[in-house]
Amino acid sequence: MSEHPLPPRRTFLKSLAGAAAAIAVPGAASAQANQQVVLVASGGALATAFKENFFDAFTKATGIKVVFVPASDAEMLTKVKAMNDAGKVEWDIVAANLDQIAAFQKFFLPLDCKQLPHAATDGIPHACDGYSVLKQLDGHLLAWSTKLFPAGRKQPHSWADFWDVRTFPGPRSLPDHGTPWVPIAAALMADGVAAKDIKAPLDVDRAFRKLDQIKPQIRVWWKTGDQSQQIVRDGEVAMIMMYSGRALRSKSQGVPLDITWNQAIMAPGRWTILKGAPNQKAAMQFLDFFLTRPEAHAAFTKQIFYDTANKRAVELIAAADRPNSARVGANLSKTVQRDDQLAAWLGPNHDKLLERWNSWIAK
Repeated sequence: MSEHPLPPRRTFLKSLAGAAAAIAVPGAASAQANQQVVLVASGGALATAFKENFFDAFTKATGIKVVFVPASDAEMLTKVKAMNDAGKVEWDIVAANLDQIAAFQKFFLPLDCKQLPHAATDGIPHACDGYSVLKQLDGHLLAWSTKLFPAGRKQPHSWADFWDVRTFPGPRSLPDHGTPWVPIAAALMADGVAAKDIKAPLDVDRAFRKLDQIKPQIRVWWKTGDQSQQIVRDGEVAMIMMYSGRALRSKSQGVPLDITWNQAIMAPGRWTILKGAPNQKAAMQFLDFFLTRPEAHAAFTKQIFYDTANKRAVELIAAADRPNSARVGANLSKTVQRDDQLAAWLGPNHDKLLERWNSWIAK
């Protein structure tokens, strides 16, 4: 994390003005008042946080309206395929993860990161890649009930502990949300594979043998982030795999819960532009604008507990809250990173993995 002091207010405001000028044509607010960009992502609290910190500010700076369409991953990909088959793309930007981008790459517009100058000046490493811009940095992590495993006593810290029902008794919960490689990776780590060694190709047979061991202990296979939060609010399970933001938000709301970033399986959400998008220029302007304004990114993180792509934002987070950040200290180094090689393997294997997972769940 950078320790450089923040610039003086006058300099900071001047840099913001320069950022707005770089992403908007002259006379932006008036000339672009009738333009729009159609953006698709999951709804709920996450969408509200994006609107309050990014969408409304972009419209104010450029005059370009952000039309938000809520959709699940499955709904989004189904619609994208249908629009391409019909030869009429109606959306501009969609939220997707790396393996979805790899699996459906033909639908996404290749990006020249040089056309997004703030990726280099304001973004963390890999904020922009060949097809996307980092939207949020989050992961699936291990969370547990502090009523059952309070501070000062032995607490779980790994997926091996999640599988160890003798030392840590109690019902468990894992996701069944259409991304089976995530619990598969956890099973491999529970079986002794180090986080740094979760690489392509995944040993799927080994993972399912390990999953067979924990399956009788799974009380709830959760489908959505909201459901996972309800499970912990109700105290249904002793341990659970959760989205990091959902877990940290639950903890902040007084739910007796704690987490570890150790062996978290990172699932960075990314913004992508669709091939044939009707408002490609406006979409590029939004992606570049999104990377600016560290104070907006910090406000988003405080509100929704996900890190973002702006490299200065973490400096604006209170020191007491920073240990919760994936970007602070050694947290990120303890996690599973979905690199290009793993994403490239997951893409063509997505349907086969999902079919096997669904068959296994149904047994």
